[in-house]
Amino acid sequence: MKEMGPGTRRDTLDDHFGDWNWKKTMTLGRTLKRKMENTIKWEREHHVALYNLEGTIQPALLDEWGTEVEMWEEDNTRPNPFESKLAHTSLPTHSMNLR
Repeated sequence: MKEMGPGTRRDTLDDHFGDWNWKKTMTLGRTLKRKMENTIKWEREHHVALYNLEGTIQPALLDEWGTEVEMWEEDNTRPNPFESKLAHTSLPTHSMNLR
């Protein structure tokens, strides 16, 4: 078996990458259409799941949390409503408490 010279190797790689990029360009329309259809399907499912979840939470709590989110989006120096307000404990801490 004979090794490729540096120029031949580079040309071969360029041919392979060029072929892949061409195929990717030619199928871009189908790929985007498929992704858009999946996005629409999943958006509907997530919307239903969110609606069902919000139905289990008291409206006053939803309003309060929504206000916190809006205030945080306007001013990021406020506490982040997406972060847990409970203190985090680690596994070593728990194992020490069990002793």
